[in-house]
Amino acid sequence: MKQLKKACVLFFCAVILTVFSGVSELAAPAYAASAHWVYKGKNKVGYVLKSGERVKGVRKIGSKIYFFDNKGKLSKAGSERRLKWKGDYYDVRKDGTIRKGWQVFGSSLYYFGGKNGAMTRNKTVDNIHLLASGKAYMTLDASIRYKCIKKLKSWGVQDKSKKKQLKKAWKYVSGRSFHYATIYPKLSDKRWTKKYANKMLSGHKGNCYGFACTFAAFAWVIGYDPYVVCGRCAGGRDHAADGFTRHAIVKISGKYYDPEGQFAGWLRGVYGKKSYNYPFKKKFSVRMKRVNGNIKTSKATMPKNSVQCIDGRYYYFNAKKKSVKGMYLIKGKLYNFNKKGKYGYYMTTKAYNKWQAKCKQNAPFAPLKKLIGNPKKVTTADSCYMGSGKDCINKYKHFIVDTFLPDDGGEEIIIGLRTE
Repeated sequence: MKQLKKACVLFFCAVILTVFSGVSELAAPAYAASAHWVYKGKNKVGYVLKSGERVKGVRKIGSKIYFFDNKGKLSKAGSERRLKWKGDYYDVRKDGTIRKGWQVFGSSLYYFGGKNGAMTRNKTVDNIHLLASGKAYMTLDASIRYKCIKKLKSWGVQDKSKKKQLKKAWKYVSGRSFHYATIYPKLSDKRWTKKYANKMLSGHKGNCYGFACTFAAFAWVIGYDPYVVCGRCAGGRDHAADGFTRHAIVKISGKYYDPEGQFAGWLRGVYGKKSYNYPFKKKFSVRMKRVNGNIKTSKATMPKNSVQCIDGRYYYFNAKKKSVKGMYLIKGKLYNFNKKGKYGYYMTTKAYNKWQAKCKQNAPFAPLKKLIGNPKKVTTADSCYMGSGKDCINKYKHFIVDTFLPDDGGEEIIIGLRTE
């Protein structure tokens, strides 16, 4: 009897387990045991979430950010390039990871510092203005960054350590890529270090000052805090009575570098030395990082006849790339450049939005008129298409506002804005 009861209990438990097990299997959703990479051979081609869904777009996985196409495929084919996802551009490496920071594409400099490394627009970064297109306005600072980054990119060391990048820059500056020329900087110019570096990066010739400035420029772009140290070292170039001549070297984190000495061969091996073991009388030093090099260059890339929003301020650059003052109608929109900014005259984003809201077709003219004042001249004629009333041509200095004034005393409304 006891054996029969025991057998019944075991059978009953087995039935319950079977039923509940079946329910569990039927109710369970399709999911992966855990999120994981999908491989083709040894190569990563996609990533699957625990829900079973393939990742698309930009996603941080572990410590890295990856770019996947709209089919969930890891975008790593081809050379490094900019890829677009939901209106934002990203700098994608060959392995599908996203690079942040300054980058060069074609003849332009960009900065990728937005969310997950998205391209930055309409902002100022490191004293460099980024336009609505993402391109950097080519100032002196931007020009140096562009030239140095382009070289680092061509050498394939952009993703290497700062130490390896600096070593590569040293070999370039102190190697055979440059020529010696007796070009002395104007030391009274506060920007002379960056000016000389920019000039030498283009012309590939200079003296000890140029070699020091150029190497310091690379160090600055890579992320170091270099100083150009100026003084006098033992030598007869200046034919001075004390046996010393003008010379410039570089100091980074307390260590010395002499690229011109390496280049000329009279003092080799001064790379990252704790002391400068050569007769040298220091006069002054210039911290490259503190030099304000943000000035226009002859190759400025501000688009002609364009409105640019920079840090919440709208600027207009005409055919001569000069800023303008006053009210202008540009591509159907009305602007009022009435304050002086760093690059000329501008209007704030708040003012821009306020103006555009009052410039719409069929909107009442009175609010806009309150902002822009009375026209210089008004001509009227019987309306030929708006009904009983007058068509009015309100002439301002740089534009015209066409309006309709009804005979019944109703509000004057805007028909449109135009230039003559």
